Amino acid sequence: MKGEEILMNDFNMKIPTFKELEQTFFALLSNIFVEEFVDYLHMVDEKIMELRDKNRYRLKDHRERTIQTLFGDVTFQRRLYEDRKTGQTVYLLDQYLSIEERKPISPHLEEWAIRLAAEGTSYIKSGKSPQRMVWKPIFLTKLSGKS
Repeated sequence: MKGEEILMNDFNMKIPTFKELEQTFFALLSNIFVEEFVDYLHMVDEKIMELRDKNRYRLKDHRERTIQTLFGDVTFQRRLYEDRKTGQTVYLLDQYLSIEERKPISPHLEEWAIRLAAEGTSYIKSGKSPQRMVWKPIFLTKLSGKS
């Protein structure tokens, strides 16, 4: 027991708590999710552009869109096409992925918010996004020993 006490006393590095580690890893994984999700959306949009009916859909422009997810805001570019058959402009990516027009939150986040509201607390009323309610990246200062 004495040896363990000496080792712990000699151990000067501050170790984050389990909660702090959980928050930190949630933040890191959320960032990875957002980056990978944006990359995937870009890849799908590229494939749609290559495989579309070029006689019907004329590439017109690129537009940015942001959708809030459980893991953070996903901001991505998607292509705007003119449908030569109808004369309307369309986002084929939105159509293929069933993304609702002008809806700023993902279907999964919407379900999460409804469940939370049913339990008595609306995340919208709280003015916080789920990821802000769950984590704050704090582990870097803890690991470096600086407070």
